[in-house]
Amino acid sequence: MNKSTEKFINKQAKLVTSFLGKHLDQNFKSTNFLKASRYAIGPEGHRYRSILSLEIYKSLGGNAKDFIKALVGIEYVHHSTLIFDDLPSMDNAAYRRGKKARCF
Repeated sequence: MNKSTEKFINKQAKLVTSFLGKHLDQNFKSTNFLKASRYAIGPEGHRYRSILSLEIYKSLGGNAKDFIKALVGIEYVHHSTLIFDDLPSMDNAAYRRGKKARCF
């Protein structure tokens, strides 16, 4: 990957991560739920699916600001499937991306 592509992806990933954080802070006041959600979604994701979705939306003539809620939804769906996958009834993973799968 060349430097300009890497820079673009990192910038877009930070943007998506900031949207996620703002949405969590605005909509989930429960301390434990907010803590668990921030832990699950975390800042370390590449956000490739959201970046790709946003770029496709823009290429079809859409305004990026109109797609923000959809980006948050895409990331929530993705991360919720990871959480379900880590449950004891599934693969019962102790770690995901090098950190504990459960935060409490």
